Amino acid sequence: FGVIGGGCMMYDMHNSVLSEIHVGGASSSVLSLCYGSQGILWIGTDGHGLGQMYNYNPVFKAAVPSTFPVRCFCGYGDGEVLVGTKGAGLQKLNTSTGVLASFKNENTGLSSNSVYTLRNNGKGDVFIGTDGYGIDVLDIKTGKLQGLVIPSKYPRFRSVYNILLSHNGSVMWVATSGYGLI
Repeated sequence: FGVIGGGCMMYDMHNSVLSEIHVGGASSSVLSLCYGSQGILWIGTDGHGLGQMYNYNPVFKAAVPSTFPVRCFCGYGDGEVLVGTKGAGLQKLNTSTGVLASFKNENTGLSSNSVYTLRNNGKGDVFIGTDGYGIDVLDIKTGKLQGLVIPSKYPRFRSVYNILLSHNGSVMWVATSGYGLI
């Protein structure tokens, strides 16, 4: 329930416990509350606009520092996330420890250290679009990295900014910078 003069209170009827819910703008009266369909509590205040509260288990416990700009990320394995960077190739984040570590770069076979897009096909492969030529493929089970074999009827291209898989993964759309849509 909302409180005139600021904040909200929550009463747990199962445990008979009353607790305060902190809302931005401590002196702002809470005039209305609405529990939405996605588990979001919408909070209408007098003078501080509309707020929202929700419970979730974040993957990131806190900000994960990186010295390179992050361009993309995708799930990799249990408790791991691949992070594509501008300049440091692929990094791997352990979501349990919050540790971000170098994983794949030009020295280990990545076509470029500027990674623009990552697309997990759900069948054991991650397609990697970089500023280098072609598309790199990472085998999730083995960690092996190799270039995608592209039929010679297609022109040589680079700077893959996005990859879309359609038709149950049998068709790959590749958006490039300077080479069009393939």
